[in-house]
Amino acid sequence: MLSVPRFVRIFLVALVLVTVPTVFIFYPATPEADTGAVSLEQGGIDSEHWRAPGGMGVG
Repeated sequence: MLSVPRFVRIFLVALVLVTVPTVFIFYPATPEADTGAVSLEQGGIDSEHWRAPGGMGVG
């Protein structure tokens, strides 16, 4: 059987023990939800229809 030096085995085990948890922590499982269009349509207290006289709409 091929003999691997002890320090190489220790290095490989340490590399796996550091790499695997790091990948699970920093690699996102699911992408962030894209709410860009929805948040633009929701309005709120600062949206134009609160400021326009006559209700919904600017003009």
